[in-house]
Amino acid sequence: MLRRNWRMIFVALSIIVDITAIVLTGVIAYYLRTLMSDVPHFETIYFFYFIVFFGSILLFTALILGVYRATFHSQIQRQYLLAGKAYVFSVLIILSVLYAFRSYNFPPRFTFIFLMLVPFLFALG
Repeated sequence: MLRRNWRMIFVALSIIVDITAIVLTGVIAYYLRTLMSDVPHFETIYFFYFIVFFGSILLFTALILGVYRATFHSQIQRQYLLAGKAYVFSVLIILSVLYAFRSYNFPPRFTFIFLMLVPFLFALG
């Protein structure tokens, strides 16, 4: 049974590793933001909402572009290319949504740090 369902298990494990990387990136970005001086105060729950929002956009874009479908049978270079496309499209979508809804209450330093750290932790995953 394991041999027959290995592809589905591999994709599920890949998604779990990516979710872990997104949460870890959010925690690191939050910690680095607190080390900066002269940052405005935001409630901690806002950062949780942003991690969930950013993570859902990243995973949705990766699913649409076929990143997880390609992980099982593609070469590593093709996987990185698809993941890079998913990252670029995700950043554009996230920034467009923040601009469209005129989110004045979003932490820009956290957003910048988070979006800069995501590719590094995805590459480790």
